[in-house]
Amino acid sequence: MEDSGSALELDGVVLKALMLAANDFLPSGNQGKHCWERQDARLFRFIREGDIIFIRMDVDPSACDGKVLPLDSGAAYAVHVDGRILRRVFDGEPGSGMDLESLDAGTREDAGPLTVDAPVGSTWGAPSDTTPARWLDGGVLDAGTSR
Repeated sequence: MEDSGSALELDGVVLKALMLAANDFLPSGNQGKHCWERQDARLFRFIREGDIIFIRMDVDPSACDGKVLPLDSGAAYAVHVDGRILRRVFDGEPGSGMDLESLDAGTREDAGPLTVDAPVGSTWGAPSDTTPARWLDGGVLDAGTSR
């Protein structure tokens, strides 16, 4: 949060959710030896939507003196106002592309007909007749026929 000289307000429910997520991701009693393993070296962003607080935690590069930082070092949480963690996704896991910056869901526009020109040697479409059956994911195409 930038210091703009104006007062900010954070209600207790949001504070509780932030503390819950921070302690789940980086327990305060288990601070590591690296800068990025500390809660105070994190940037916290949140959005409250009704009874759910969505939280995103990332390393604050300015807190680590420009040292090399790990790539998948953040997490996203959905916390209910009653204190239950509804979902946690760590960077690098499927579904970790939670973008709290983008509030726009996009538009529904027809992109036109799909045109794909598969490059020579690609694996697009049916396998080549010269591809050994054991290289295919499911093994042989049809157990009743041979290649």
